[in-house]
Order: sequence, then C-alpha cells, then structure tokens
Amino acid sequence: MDIRGFEVVSAYEEADINLPQRKTAESAGYDIECAEAVEIQPGEMKLCISSESCLWSNVGFARL
Repeated sequence: MDIRGFEVVSAYEEADINLPQRKTAESAGYDIECAEAVEIQPGEMKLCISSESCLWSNVGFARL
C-alpha cells in the first residue's frame, strides 16, 4: 500500500500554510503554493520557497 502525505516544515509551523492538494479526482498532480508572497511578471522566472515536506512510501522523503 502506498503512503503519501504532506506536512508543514518547522520553520513555517506558525504560518497559515495550505498543504498541497489535488483539486479534482482526475488531477495529475498537486497544487502547491509558495511560503511567502512573490510577484512574478509575465515571462519572468523566480525561485519560490515552499513550506512543505512530503513522503511517498515507494520513493522516500522530499522537501518541496
């Protein structure tokens, strides 16, 4: 049985963080959000800090 889950990392425990979720049953991936507000202009790329860590039983642990 696969085990998947997300949790807020300790640095953001007191912040109002929404954990990743699939918006529909047919979603191919999870919708995630940045830990801090970031404004991205059209055509611009920025590195965002996330506040989640995840666990997949068949892959291991990852920090998003």
